[in-house]
Amino acid sequence: MAALRRDKAGWYSLLWTDRRRQPAQKREALKTMKKPEALQLKARLEHEYLQGIHDPWRASWYERNRAAYEGEDENGLLALVEQYKTAKYHMWSQRTRDTVKWRLQSLVQWFGPRARPEVFTERDVQAFLNRLPSEHTRHSNGSTVRAFFNWVRSTRGIAAPVFKVRSPSVNLPKFIPLEIVDRAAAWHEANTYPSGRWYADVWRWQVRTGMRIGETMRLQNRDIQLTAVLVGGSFRTKTGRQRMVPILDAEIIRIIEKYRGAPDALLFPAGSASTAMRINQDFRTALKAVAPDLDRRTIHDLRHTFAVNYLKDRSGGDATDFRLLKLMKILGHTDIKTTQRYLECLPELLLGKGVNFEVADDLLTSVGLEKGAKR
Repeated sequence: MAALRRDKAGWYSLLWTDRRRQPAQKREALKTMKKPEALQLKARLEHEYLQGIHDPWRASWYERNRAAYEGEDENGLLALVEQYKTAKYHMWSQRTRDTVKWRLQSLVQWFGPRARPEVFTERDVQAFLNRLPSEHTRHSNGSTVRAFFNWVRSTRGIAAPVFKVRSPSVNLPKFIPLEIVDRAAAWHEANTYPSGRWYADVWRWQVRTGMRIGETMRLQNRDIQLTAVLVGGSFRTKTGRQRMVPILDAEIIRIIEKYRGAPDALLFPAGSASTAMRINQDFRTALKAVAPDLDRRTIHDLRHTFAVNYLKDRSGGDATDFRLLKLMKILGHTDIKTTQRYLECLPELLLGKGVNFEVADDLLTSVGLEKGAKR
């Protein structure tokens, strides 16, 4: 029914064949470069095609009828999207503007610029979302489209479709034992080229600080203080907020002494996006060499490992609730529920009670951690 294809750039697509349709073949982009994800998406789309939920020929319908839909329509989808962006852009950050722009642009390409929202059904919208490769992508795009349709109903009085956005399944954070990370770093230093041996120190840094890889690669020497690292002092973080990450391990001090240079220089030799990707690839290779039975891991899982180890450490004598609040600020989360996920990896620490938020700010101020850090 559908054949999986891969282009020269590595992107997967489906080639649908149905002699009863015109044209008999239709190519559909899967928007993924991962074969397991492409195979899973292929099986799901074929099942939905047999049930009549998904129709890959739907998008080509607009292309064949483009002439009838040229021009402008004040109640058409494209015009409503432009009005929505004009009304809301001043409330959004640049990152949100770009995200909404591309998601709604995809909606217009699917239904056509002059299509009327009042003729859409919930099934039509779900068919549009089902083209996306992952649960999280469908959830985030669905939330954007739902907010747009809510605005259309409330401000323009147009009967836009009402639909439910299915929440993605939440998996436990992946944890890598610290000794395996150190073994992988030692294996990498012994089996790689000299110019890439410093990657191992990045892994040791990640698992002992909980920083994101992008933050580590942009960290400057001026951000390193006596007992803590200022994240966001010389660059913009994910949310534009600064936070302090304490230096808790002698290995961190060794790495700082080894690489520290001029105040304006980066702590590690290179900070490009391609370097971060290569560090991640080499980490997965080293991890597979020292722990072949371990399932797929990425360098971001070192952040999860730091969080779990921080909660397991009882040397400070802190109660679990208080330590969870400190971890929330170290990682830069804005919601305690995000940090509480790590307790699911440590059932022995679950107390069966919530955090006392009335004294949370006083507690965090007493340990010198910044308030209001976001995820």
